[in-house]
Amino acid sequence: LGTAANLPPGFFSLENHESAQVRHNIAVECLNEMIEWLEEEGQVGIFDASNTTEERRKEVHDMLISHDIQPVFIGNCLLHCAMVFFMDNVDNSFYDQSQSATSQQSSKTTFEA
Repeated sequence: LGTAANLPPGFFSLENHESAQVRHNIAVECLNEMIEWLEEEGQVGIFDASNTTEERRKEVHDMLISHDIQPVFIGNCLLHCAMVFFMDNVDNSFYDQSQSATSQQSSKTTFEA
């Protein structure tokens, strides 16, 4: 592939299925290298990749679990914490006045789940 400057236009486009497969293969190769390092000498690894879909997170999770490595998806934890903080601290006037208190609480409960 070369350097980022030499990537073809649209390489990161969601519609470009060929480059999506290339990116996926690179991510899997990097994850396998991290697993190998953890099994040989490492104690903590940070795998920073596009784990934005539930399917992709499951794939990463399953690969790690199959090597007896317990993953923590930090991005998900941070997003969850941010949403709970927002829901706890937002001014009620932010909500549409037609939204009932029950509906507001239901929204908060959904984010906290």
